[in-house]
Amino acid sequence: MAYQTILLDRDGAIATLTMNRPDSRNPLDQATAAEMVAALAEVQADQDIRVLVITGAGKIFCTGGDIKAYARTRPLGHLDGVDPIIELIKKCFALRMPIIAKVQGSALGGGAGVVSMCDFAIAADDVAIGYPEIKLGLMPATVAVLLARQVPRRTAVDLLFTGRKLDAHEAVSIGLFNEAVPRAQLDGRVDELAQSLIEQSPLALRQLKAAFYGQADQPLERALEMAVDKFIGLTSSEDAMEGLNAFMEKRPPNWRGR
Repeated sequence: MAYQTILLDRDGAIATLTMNRPDSRNPLDQATAAEMVAALAEVQADQDIRVLVITGAGKIFCTGGDIKAYARTRPLGHLDGVDPIIELIKKCFALRMPIIAKVQGSALGGGAGVVSMCDFAIAADDVAIGYPEIKLGLMPATVAVLLARQVPRRTAVDLLFTGRKLDAHEAVSIGLFNEAVPRAQLDGRVDELAQSLIEQSPLALRQLKAAFYGQADQPLERALEMAVDKFIGLTSSEDAMEGLNAFMEKRPPNWRGR
């Protein structure tokens, strides 16, 4: 499929989705969100792809909403584009494979939200992340929901109410990034992480991801039931038997994804 606002590339078992409007600082507008949803469906359908990397072209990862479009729209309540972003969030969490955010530039507003949609976030150590909407007389909407589920309440309130930016190391300290590495090492570290994920059973990762996010907002009793159900189903799989046999035989496993 030909895309206008993003690029989708494949290298073996790794797919890379690049937000590709660097001249506009890679905004997350309706068109971009809709194309990202379509790309996720394409990736989901390709059984050879085991890991997805999301990044941005140029010096900025993603600046979130298109401020110029907001400024031209009166009233803002008529602005279109929220529904594709909600769909994008749902598709990211439902994707059968791990998603790594490769944060090569600053991630602001909705861009910070894209980071939170991913399972891992590896950043260059000179980037910033933040939620500056309040400084424009606006408020973060969907991204605030994601942030509130990722960091402690007082931390989320601090970031959302003040609109301040965090450097990469502070973002690591509160859990928004997994790691911050020197820029020259970013590509290598992301590839290293992706390769380590490819080595795992694709079935086990798929079931684990579904169980992890599925139980997050459930009462404890229901969350435990969901986790046990996934585990029991997994124990009868070919991958589980192969993993146990490979361990006993001291050899690498040959995963079949079933």
